Amino acid sequence: MLQHLHIKGLALIDELEIDFSKGFNVVTGETGAGKSILIKALSLLFGDKAQPDIIRHGFDETQVVGVFEVAPDHAVLKKLSFVGLNFDEDKSPKEILIRRKVHVKGRSMMWINDVPVSLGVARDISAALMDVFGQHASHGLLNPAYHLKSLDAFLPKPELKKTYRETYDEVLAEYKSLQKTVSDYFKRAGDKDYLAFRLNELSDFNPTTEEYDRLLEICRSSGKLMGKKKHLSQSLDILEGGYKNEAISKGLWTASKSLQGVEKCEGFQGSIEEAARIVDDVSFELRRFFESIDLSEDDIETHQQRLGSYQSLLRRFSLQSVEQLMAKLADLQSELDFLENAKQNMTDAIKKLWTQCQKLEALGKELSLARRTAFKKIKGVIEKELGQLAMPGARLEVEWQPIEHSLEAIHWEGLVDKKSAEQFASVCDIMSSLQADGAEKIHFLLQSNPGEPARALHKIASGGEMSRIMLALKKVLALGAQTCVLVFDEIDTGISGEVADIVGQKLCKLAKQFQIICISHLPQVSVYADAHFLVSKQRGARTQSSISKLSQKESTEELARLLSGDKVTASSLANAKALRAHADQIR
Repeated sequence: MLQHLHIKGLALIDELEIDFSKGFNVVTGETGAGKSILIKALSLLFGDKAQPDIIRHGFDETQVVGVFEVAPDHAVLKKLSFVGLNFDEDKSPKEILIRRKVHVKGRSMMWINDVPVSLGVARDISAALMDVFGQHASHGLLNPAYHLKSLDAFLPKPELKKTYRETYDEVLAEYKSLQKTVSDYFKRAGDKDYLAFRLNELSDFNPTTEEYDRLLEICRSSGKLMGKKKHLSQSLDILEGGYKNEAISKGLWTASKSLQGVEKCEGFQGSIEEAARIVDDVSFELRRFFESIDLSEDDIETHQQRLGSYQSLLRRFSLQSVEQLMAKLADLQSELDFLENAKQNMTDAIKKLWTQCQKLEALGKELSLARRTAFKKIKGVIEKELGQLAMPGARLEVEWQPIEHSLEAIHWEGLVDKKSAEQFASVCDIMSSLQADGAEKIHFLLQSNPGEPARALHKIASGGEMSRIMLALKKVLALGAQTCVLVFDEIDTGISGEVADIVGQKLCKLAKQFQIICISHLPQVSVYADAHFLVSKQRGARTQSSISKLSQKESTEELARLLSGDKVTASSLANAKALRAHADQIR
């Protein structure tokens, strides 16, 4: 429901606040008092275009704010989530604040819960909350885009449309995937030999991160290792070839033996033997260390060449790491696999798509038949409603327009066999006669008078007649809808007496499922309202309009004024009280 409305700087309004009732709200007032300003304010929230001339003189901008409350399962919440607006799951009901500003320089801005949105988004959101049926409005059921949705609410099998839509989405996704496959094939086919060459080059090279890291480490440390090996070699040359080209320790052992028997040299002999043992031990350990450095200059050169090949490949493919080089190898293999298998994959995809399209076509025919059945079901009920609303000769018809659109051509020469090409042609024939909502567009037409041609609803000129048609359609077609607010402007134009009373009763009943805001000039309609608002114009130094909520006593006096004119008389007041007693009995 529309809980609160704030208007500032619009037409004759300086600033005002309105708190609406949950059920049936009626707005009355003398001609020219400014009732249409309320409709204009609501239309601004609806995302209607606005010109700077609507701004009250002396103001830089006009601002309208509407505060709506919706149930936690309302469809509008899903729409809002798509634009990044989410709500506290524990809070119920959910509050939606829509704000519109129009600047005197022509700039227009909208916010939903203080998040800036485009007018297109605002229209989509507002359409799920509110239908405005003004004398020149074209929202809701006045817009042919809503006709199909309204009719589908009465399908014999409600799940049929969902099944059709899901199947259509699957077929469309498969069709687009096939288009992409063909497009990708033609883009890549000319590069097949080049891709194969590059793949062979990388496959033969067989890059791995482990090898690359090892080569990098070896090449970085090879200088130090070769230096160590050089010094070890020099030491070993001396230790192992320093005595007659033999090891130094052998010379020491010979020197020790030479001192045997020499008086007073036994101590020297022991020292020489100890030195020989130490030299042997050191020589052994150095040799083992030397041989553990399993690296030669030839090895280093080989490793450096291999590392250089890695770096050359990285530069050639404009890559930063070996991981990317390995991923490139996988991509090349995938591209070649695609080209090798593309024709068979296309044939398989066409067969699958053709099978899906047969199912979709059957569902489309079933949905079309169900819609015709649904229209027959509601046609008589709506015409009866129109008869009760002083349109006894009115007849409702539907214009069924088959879907016709072309699909982007796909050239199959040399790609698939004749059978597959024929199957795809059949797919195109089917898809060109279907859309996401089925095989047809519909427009509600109205024959308002016998002998006159049926015309589209949005071409009906009379504002009051148009509003009554919307009342009848809404009552029958939209009882399952989640629209929060229905706004009727001058719905009672051209009626009076008993018909006006019937209109009031219908609005009262409709208000049990929707919040109703109705601008009226008839007491027979106004008396059924749950809340009565009066628009008045104050003429002083500067004219301005205001809207006030009436008490029951004030409402009765306003009903009496509507009955008699500007002056309330005793008889008109008595009639007003009688009208209220009658309405209270019927409620």
